[in-house]
Amino acid sequence: MTDVALIHKKLVNTLLRYQNGEVSETMTRMGLVYPVNYGLSVIQIDKIAQETGKNNELAIYLWQQEERESKLLSLRIADTESIDYMLVSMFIKGILNIELAEQAALHLFIRLKNKFDIATELLKQKNKFAKLSGYILVSKLVHESENDNDYIYLLNEIFKDLPSDNAIYLRRGLAGALLKIGLRNDYLKTKVLQQIESLAENEPSLSKYLEQEVNQFLLITN
Repeated sequence: MTDVALIHKKLVNTLLRYQNGEVSETMTRMGLVYPVNYGLSVIQIDKIAQETGKNNELAIYLWQQEERESKLLSLRIADTESIDYMLVSMFIKGILNIELAEQAALHLFIRLKNKFDIATELLKQKNKFAKLSGYILVSKLVHESENDNDYIYLLNEIFKDLPSDNAIYLRRGLAGALLKIGLRNDYLKTKVLQQIESLAENEPSLSKYLEQEVNQFLLITN
């Protein structure tokens, strides 16, 4: 048994001590289905990650396991100082539900030095959960640069490849990203409103949704 396999075995024993079947069952009913789910809270997972430390070899191994908690631990212990494109691609391909989309954005992608490039890569994905992760990441990048052109670029990338799926979580993610960009300043607010207006003819349903969720809020802010 390899070193990372041994560490994983010990981690599973820890997970078993904290398991919560009620939480696991609730998540399954909500549509968050994993082959194995011990029902740990993210606070518990954060604590275990801190105790484990950064380790890319272990992160790769854990991401490939069936347990929900191993995947969430993987995102937290990945060492962004030595991560490479192949490893990032592995994480992107493995985003298979809403929770992983959110957790990957908040606990891995936002820590990367090239986080704006990663956001662009996520926005291009056909995998709807990877695209959702891109929207979440964009919403967290709004204070990462003083250059408005960085956000104009992201805005253009968002509208280049809008989701074909009408799933509400995708629309909410999209609306959240646009709202965060528009709230930065009046210039970006205008750009966001113009992009949404441009959808009226070809994407009337999405345009109406964004007008309700984004435009109304932006127009009442100074």
